[in-house]
Amino acid sequence: MSIVSAAAGQTITASTQFLDENDDPVEDIIDPVTYKIYSPTRKLVYQSTGTRDGVDPSLYTATFTLPTSAPSTAQGERYRIQWNATDRIGCKYSESELFELTNAGDAPDDEQDEPSVIVYTGAPTTDFLKIYNVSPQPTVTYQMIDETGKVIASATPSAPNIVGKFAIYSVQFAANSIPLPTGVQQHYMGNWILSGGLTQQTEVESHPVYMMTPVVQTIAHALRHMFRKGILSNIEPFTTLSAGDYVHHITKGFEYINGLPPRVTAFTIAGPLPTGMTHYIEVAAAISMLREMLFAYQNDWDFQGLGTQLNVNRAQTIQSMLSELETDLQQATQAKNNWLMSGSPTATAGAGAAAKMPLSVTKITLGPETNFAAPNIPFDGIVSSYLLLGGRIGVGGGRRL
Repeated sequence: MSIVSAAAGQTITASTQFLDENDDPVEDIIDPVTYKIYSPTRKLVYQSTGTRDGVDPSLYTATFTLPTSAPSTAQGERYRIQWNATDRIGCKYSESELFELTNAGDAPDDEQDEPSVIVYTGAPTTDFLKIYNVSPQPTVTYQMIDETGKVIASATPSAPNIVGKFAIYSVQFAANSIPLPTGVQQHYMGNWILSGGLTQQTEVESHPVYMMTPVVQTIAHALRHMFRKGILSNIEPFTTLSAGDYVHHITKGFEYINGLPPRVTAFTIAGPLPTGMTHYIEVAAAISMLREMLFAYQNDWDFQGLGTQLNVNRAQTIQSMLSELETDLQQATQAKNNWLMSGSPTATAGAGAAAKMPLSVTKITLGPETNFAAPNIPFDGIVSSYLLLGGRIGVGGGRRL
């Protein structure tokens, strides 16, 4: 059986496998196989025929939509789907499953993940707040802030749209109206502020706001290629990655690489990125992803039933992958040094090739022991001039070349 959740007015998919007394699949079932849906009061609310699986002839699937008038279940109540089938020698088989029915738009609290807002370059965006429809409703305001608390954008929420037992508020932003973040975290927080109504004190629901720039899209595409064949979303839903997951881990990759020495670089999601460093940002993002998955794998995935026992724990495999990527990431510091010494640290890779040294000074006389503030880096860098005197090693630093 396979019904996880069901709502009136929405398409529901369920499946069942017919087994004999030895728990072996019954492969000579005669079509059609019927199923009926009964309410908690045993009233018939729907009936139809199932579809046989193209690979497993003992497996049947039902796809149905219960009428919106079907009442939702109260605590302890269940709907029932009843399957009936007959094989070629006349043996009869039946399977049933109980399930809860909610109103359209309803969802159990534990299925409401923290929403992430994805802002695509050149496209408008919308953020939503979903709260229970209780009266009186609180006063709802919205602010988008950066990591210092500065308000980047604000908007007046729309009147709530009532869906099932929820009230849904929304705010909209025009394309390119939200500036690119410049902080270390390189994303914003959208704060829904609720006051009054039945709230005892001011409440805040925070949604991370990520900017999907062309640079981020490129890295997300690379990460998807890396992970897509290792994700078994059918039995391991916590390894399913949304756009918000990708961007979150990518920003962590930027933060890690920017924090490595030498700390004279400030790679941002606005790009363009220098040749060679994108690889390490991708590796750091992949490590962040794998660590999250490893945390979810602390317990075994264990299935027993239908005459089969299956135990899965990929923690050791993930730990091995982490070790390999972390070894690769150890080369990032040297890669930053190599790039820094190949051209200007604030220029693109192509423009940097025009200069042999990243730091240069003009219109100033330098002695072998003079220290000076190197320009064109995100913060003042104090450099001994003998290292750069005439583009050669000076007398204070060894023999002249």
